[in-house]
Amino acid sequence: MSKPRIGIVKKVLSGNVLLLRNRNNEEKEITLSKVITPRLSYRGNPDEPFAWDSREFLRKMVIGEKVKFIVENTIVGYRGNREFGQVIYQDKNLAVEILKAGWGSLKRNEKKKFDEEEELTEFEKQLVEAEEEAKESKIGIWTQNKKKQQESIRKIETSAPKETLLKTKKFKGIVEYVKDGSTVRLILLPNFYQIVMYLAGVQSPGFKREVIQQEANDSDDSDEGSDDDSDEDEEEKEKKKKTKEIVRWVPQPYAEDAKMFTENKLLGREVQVTLDGQDKYGIYYGTLLWKNKNIAEFLLKEGLAKVIKWTISTPSYYHNLRKFEKICQKKRKNIWKNWKPSPELEELEEKQAKWWGPHRPREFEGTIVEIVNSETVIVRTKIIQKQQTKKKTKSKEKFVEVDRRISLSNIRVPRVKRNEVVPFAFEAKELLRKHAIGKRVKVYVDYVMEIKPKKNLQQETTEKKETKGKKEENLMIECATITVGDLNLTSMLLQNGYGDVFTKKEITTDNSQYLSTYMRISTKAKKQRKGQYNKKYKPSRINDMTRQNRKKSTNFLKFMQKSQKMSAVVDYVLSGTRAILYIPKEFCLLTFSLSCIKSVRREHGLSDEVMRFTKDQIMNRDVLVSFESVDKRGTFLGTIFVNGKNLSVELLKRGYAEVLDFLARKSEFSDVFFKAQEYAQANALGIWSEKYYQEPEEDENEDEESYMDTLDKPITEIIDTRMSITVIKSLSHIFVQDQRRKGELEKVNNYLEQFNRGLKQKEPIDTAKIKKNLYCVAKFPHDKNLYRVKTLFVDKKKNQCGVKYIDYGNEDIIKFSEIWEYDQKEIQKITPLASVASLAFLNLPPEDNEFYQDASQLLYTLTYEKDLAARIVREKDSQGKMNIILIDDTKDVDEDDEDEDDEEEEEAIDINEEMVKNGLAKINAPKSELTQINEYINNLYELEKEALDNNLGIYQYGNVYREDFSKDED
Repeated sequence: MSKPRIGIVKKVLSGNVLLLRNRNNEEKEITLSKVITPRLSYRGNPDEPFAWDSREFLRKMVIGEKVKFIVENTIVGYRGNREFGQVIYQDKNLAVEILKAGWGSLKRNEKKKFDEEEELTEFEKQLVEAEEEAKESKIGIWTQNKKKQQESIRKIETSAPKETLLKTKKFKGIVEYVKDGSTVRLILLPNFYQIVMYLAGVQSPGFKREVIQQEANDSDDSDEGSDDDSDEDEEEKEKKKKTKEIVRWVPQPYAEDAKMFTENKLLGREVQVTLDGQDKYGIYYGTLLWKNKNIAEFLLKEGLAKVIKWTISTPSYYHNLRKFEKICQKKRKNIWKNWKPSPELEELEEKQAKWWGPHRPREFEGTIVEIVNSETVIVRTKIIQKQQTKKKTKSKEKFVEVDRRISLSNIRVPRVKRNEVVPFAFEAKELLRKHAIGKRVKVYVDYVMEIKPKKNLQQETTEKKETKGKKEENLMIECATITVGDLNLTSMLLQNGYGDVFTKKEITTDNSQYLSTYMRISTKAKKQRKGQYNKKYKPSRINDMTRQNRKKSTNFLKFMQKSQKMSAVVDYVLSGTRAILYIPKEFCLLTFSLSCIKSVRREHGLSDEVMRFTKDQIMNRDVLVSFESVDKRGTFLGTIFVNGKNLSVELLKRGYAEVLDFLARKSEFSDVFFKAQEYAQANALGIWSEKYYQEPEEDENEDEESYMDTLDKPITEIIDTRMSITVIKSLSHIFVQDQRRKGELEKVNNYLEQFNRGLKQKEPIDTAKIKKNLYCVAKFPHDKNLYRVKTLFVDKKKNQCGVKYIDYGNEDIIKFSEIWEYDQKEIQKITPLASVASLAFLNLPPEDNEFYQDASQLLYTLTYEKDLAARIVREKDSQGKMNIILIDDTKDVDEDDEDEDDEEEEEAIDINEEMVKNGLAKINAPKSELTQINEYINNLYELEKEALDNNLGIYQYGNVYREDFSKDED
């Protein structure tokens, strides 16, 4: 008998066999001596009665615990030595405890010894007493209840039904075997299903299978000395040799450590199992919780596994695992010992860390309020916003509603385009609208795409004060997985064949977690020839009537008035009372306005609130429409009903509109309209509230009236000159240098050159003299040359000020040390050489208009670094601007073309006409006594009509803008 030793129970093999390990992870199998327990199933044989209960009794008692053991004897066998002995846990002998509980019995040879009344040891006496006690109590294997005996035999399911397991998902289980750090074999309770399972989201180093081939000679050693053997040729000897294959499993780096770690945590333990899915080889994957702790996270923390994406069921779980993996990567622990970070991945994660936060959660719930196109929606959700209180230490939190523009990830869907038939674009958008608009959705942003915005060509020639020192920001597009209940919107579009799957291959994390599913669905749709894969499909053309004139709209009105109410879909909301409708019955798009009411204009303080309300009510919704008449612009007038409610009444109730008396009295809804307005007035709502009702409308129109008075004065004279554009501050605010002041410009330039030569001997201006509206000389930071400037503001804390370069019109921020005083009063008296001008007869898009960028680019392209002919219509209008017509009459002549005739010279380009021709300007025609001007204006109107007919620029949705670029509300 050996000395007592200490070990830890690694696994309980049966009711009387334990696998122990020591501190050095050396293993020893111990069989409890003198005791026998029922056998578990082995090689197809079923369990003996109570075999499982016997093992479970011992497993629950000692698994993972420290025990003392004494080896009493060893039996040598061909399979190895088998050691028998005693195991003591907390001063209790396990053999005695098993017999007491009735889960075992004494061996036959031991019983014979006891019956012969040989001298017994203390241990043997305890065994006999324990067995007798269990027999008397009829517990465990000593029960006489045959039903219990039969029920105790397990029915082991080796091939578990996939549908049943994945439907139930959550089980209790016992880990029976650990293949490697992330792969285990389990018994699922209570049905005893046996499965092999991966840990979802992680992969540990494994064991590589290697086959070693050895050559062995089959010739008999006893025949080696025979004559026949000696006479054999070498070739015949080689034929007699046979190849023997030896298979061995070679561990990859840290594979044994990972396996040992998982064994120490899970082997023989009862765990909570959640099954997420099954791979093509029939192996399940999911999560294992032991003591409510995820073993996958432990492996990542120890650097014994890496994150894999395809087995992860939820995005939040992926990013939780990545958090642990990143910590271990930075520590260079175990498998990450030689890890080198990818610059692209680090940059992506830094950007995402800044992008996400409480103000912009990555995973959220919301309501879809708008379908922008076939793959982009607007989701309204609530975020937490902190509000600073009077005490700086405290801050309040409140929920604020925000709209987030979200695109579907990893899919490209055909988009609807005006005047162009795009197959399946309309069908895809309509499918998305029917299943998503107004629905509560779950959103998980998979990645953020960065798109470089179009360069503002105006900023290439001048550096604005607001953009100085700031890095140009890219446009960020959030791409996400959106689900309505159990319906994945991306999967829905792919199932119908309305999109193609694409992947972002630059960085592995930049893809949806469902990418493999999307690819499988897309492949299936191709095989079934659905949607865009159906070659026999003929797209239906939608009649776009948004640009119709009054005559055509009036002719079409009688078809619309055949039924009192016609079904329609709101395609786009233009303002509080105007929208573009799609009429399914007629396959047409048209512009529609609510009749008998008038809402606020765009510049009104309530306009955003009114627009938001109208969008919430009807945007992309199914509505009923009654048509009444057509206005002078060809817009259809009538009433919209949504969910049984009159939209006009709802606007009037909330004070978002007012009744037009002269029209409303003829309407069938006149009584309802006036009652709704009276309710809003009585409760001081909307435009009738004190805040908005007392706004002085006369003061708002003073500038407009004075401007119109100026326009009423007829044009009597045109001045021809040449000009060059120096800065385009905005489309209605252009700085030009007039060639009529060429002499003054040369004088200023000569003075500044001379001033620059003696600059080293001159001291910068005294900072005490620097104040607002000071005229002086300063350096331009980009070319280090001197120019005349005027100070706009002064910041003495930073020793800098904002200046305007008065001879060119651009602005910048410069230091005090780069400013000097004039030393010649004559130069100081010369007025600024840059004059403010605007293109005559035109109203151009304001900066907040969607076509401002296109108009700016065209104007810049036509005028950049060119000496232009100019016709001055007015020296000064009501806003102090010069109204001009610009003409590009420069000639691009090559060396080979110098001798060609004048007839082949290029025609001059009228820049004002080009802006109108491309649909990027509205005409604002004044009175004129000059025939030449009247003919020019008539020509502009013809160009405007062509742009409207061709649906160019601002006429994309028809004539929806007034002359001042506010959207028509009437």
